[in-house]
Amino acid sequence: GDLWAGSWGANLRRFDAGDRVWFDGQAPLAPAGASVTAVYEDRRGVLWFGTRGDGALRHDPRSGEWSRLPMRTDGTFGGDRVNGVFAGHGEQLWFTSARTLGGAFNGTGIHGGGLHRFDVGSGEWITYRSESGLGSPDTRAVVATPAGEVLAAGEFGLRRLEHDLDRWSDVGEWFDADPGYVRSMVLRAD
Repeated sequence: GDLWAGSWGANLRRFDAGDRVWFDGQAPLAPAGASVTAVYEDRRGVLWFGTRGDGALRHDPRSGEWSRLPMRTDGTFGGDRVNGVFAGHGEQLWFTSARTLGGAFNGTGIHGGGLHRFDVGSGEWITYRSESGLGSPDTRAVVATPAGEVLAAGEFGLRRLEHDLDRWSDVGEWFDADPGYVRSMVLRAD
């Protein structure tokens, strides 16, 4: 199989394992020099890419088709800087994003565009931010458990989605101490 790698400032790289050769490429639909910040392959073999500056892209290697996800421009998506793409349950994907208010991303803007659930089948987006219980829109990682729970990590520590309320709640009772700013996580299968 091929290895796909997102690259800062160099866009997208693909390693052909058979020929043992790297291909530097421009992801179609992404501007030249765009940074690919996240890569995810779903169970059908479709590749999903997050970019810094151009939102999210979808690529079907079988057909060769590329498409840009239909992100909202009314501010509800949170911006065009996607930090991560994560698997959800069924046909759901989770995107973590960042946005900047007041200029270029130089450490002085407000970042953290929230957490966004995308239903692949319907194309529907649902956005979660502070007001939905996240505590902060700066979200970095998502894990979907086999039991159907969804956990989010970020500046706020860890939160759990309460599906019946469509709100996030603190999971501080799981820890002896505050986990702090959680930037990544993995759920190990036993």
